[in-house]
Amino acid sequence: MAKSRGACAFQPDDTDGARLLKLLGARRLALLQAAFGGQRVWVPKSGVNMRCIACRLRDRCIREWRKRGLPVAGIARSLGISAQTVYRVLRGQTVPAASHPGCG
Repeated sequence: MAKSRGACAFQPDDTDGARLLKLLGARRLALLQAAFGGQRVWVPKSGVNMRCIACRLRDRCIREWRKRGLPVAGIARSLGISAQTVYRVLRGQTVPAASHPGCG
């Protein structure tokens, strides 16, 4: 076992970083780091239903869009959900993402 001389002897495996650099290139990787550096980000698999992504972020989007003054009917239409679901989210009620009719 290596001795530490005041500094951490652990060196993390950075194969993910190298893979991202190869896939994205230096410029795009720098943009990704600037936007999400240090955060865990969910990336959907290829071919995933985009409505499921909307469901994952739905509650946050509903609240943000409503703060911006968008009408409930417009929010519901954009997310493919009922106005009643929008009102439930705004009231703080838990609405399971599985109830979203666009998911499959």
